[in-house]
Amino acid sequence: MDAWAYLYSGQYEAAYTAVEPIAEGAVAALVPHTPVEVHLVQAETALHADDLEAGRAALADALALGEAIGVVVPSRWPGV
Repeated sequence: MDAWAYLYSGQYEAAYTAVEPIAEGAVAALVPHTPVEVHLVQAETALHADDLEAGRAALADALALGEAIGVVVPSRWPGV
């Protein structure tokens, strides 16, 4: 939750730092969708740092993890 708050307030480095322990496996995720959110935060922070390659990779990871755990995508998104 802290990471999302940091993102929305424009504190991108703080957001990245907030998810780092989960991404590195130092802190266990308590709910299955947390790793998906970690990758989404990493994607957003990478895009704001103009690192498109890292942003795309993090987004791809989020989508793959989401699909693996059955995350539902809103039907209003065409082509998804």
